[in-house]
Amino acid sequence: FAKSRLVRAGFAEDRIVVLPNMVDLPGSSTDASRGRYVAFSGRISPEKGVTTLLEAARGIPDVPIRLVGGGPTLESHMAEAPPNATFLGQLPPDRVAEEYCGARFLVVPSLWFEGCPLVILEAMSHGLPVIASRIGGLPELVDDGVTGLLFEPGDAQDLASKMSVLWNDPERCRQMGKEGRH
Repeated sequence: FAKSRLVRAGFAEDRIVVLPNMVDLPGSSTDASRGRYVAFSGRISPEKGVTTLLEAARGIPDVPIRLVGGGPTLESHMAEAPPNATFLGQLPPDRVAEEYCGARFLVVPSLWFEGCPLVILEAMSHGLPVIASRIGGLPELVDDGVTGLLFEPGDAQDLASKMSVLWNDPERCRQMGKEGRH
């Protein structure tokens, strides 16, 4: 995705090399089928799609959602969040890893172009499937139907539907998580 944007901007394709982000692979993975909540990890700001995630959460009140991160809209989102959404604030890396280990899947509801966000790689390294917006480089990381699911950016109903599908199919979460870690 990033390379194609640079080429369209006039840079010579043969002069561009893409180096994707990398993360350490934990010694063991979690069993996503045993996850007790849905995870979000990122900056709490408009472009990250937190509003879309909270709107989706309202449509699936029995699915608990835990949001890790801080940012400019944290307080306003906390004030307007549905009861099934819990904000944990900024956490150190070891605590973020613990959150991954207790989750069934991760949601990346970005509204803007993302290249290769570490959060997807981190979640997959722990054996979690990922539901992500179909935008920017995210579809290059999430193999729709294999390592997670893609939804239309900003479409809370589509996101809620995809979240319900995975939440109600723990075995599929386990398999997708294994595929993502692989």
